[in-house]
Formats: sequence, C-alpha cells, structure tokens
Amino acid sequence: MSVVAWLTRLAAHPISAIAARSGFTSSAHFSQAFRSAYGLSPRQFRQKCATARAD
Repeated sequence: MSVVAWLTRLAAHPISAIAARSGFTSSAHFSQAFRSAYGLSPRQFRQKCATARAD
C-alpha cells in the first residue's frame, strides 16, 4: 500500500490536507489521481476501509 493510500485510510486529516501534504495543488487533482490509481475516490476508499475494519 502506498503512503498516500495509508494516509487516506488512517489519517484523521481532511482529504484536502492529505492532498496538500502529498504535493498536489488542488484536492480535485489529488482525487482524480487517486481514483486513477485505486479505482475509488479517497472518500470511497476510506469508507471501504472503515467497513472492512468493522467486519
């Protein structure tokens, strides 16, 4: 799992803060790149991970 995926899944920070810390100038561009890499938006990824942890 990449650092970006780990931060998105585990960090309590907003996605926009993770995008900025990852070097993206906009959260929209970060979300687009994330979706391209993982097939889900960062929010969907977090929700999927939360569901998996609850099971």
